[in-house]
Amino acid sequence: MADIQLSKSHQMTQQEARSKVDELTQQLETDLGLSTKWLDDNRLSFERSGAKGLITLQEQQVTVEVKLGFLLKAMKGTIEKELEKSLTQAFS
Repeated sequence: MADIQLSKSHQMTQQEARSKVDELTQQLETDLGLSTKWLDDNRLSFERSGAKGLITLQEQQVTVEVKLGFLLKAMKGTIEKELEKSLTQAFS
């Protein structure tokens, strides 16, 4: 079960949404040292020390699920706010 689960509606085509996810994760790779991998056309997995998750693209919606390690659970609120902010910027 995910420690953080966020969804954001959007009005983009699937290709536009995938491009936005790529832009978002490239920045997170640089800033946080994430490693990412597209599992298929609609799901991207990501991982770094202490956290792993999945971004799922659906028609008109993107969902982010994050499982936090023990040490990062104390920062859950901050991480959730920053993810929400990033999703809003990318998909508004």
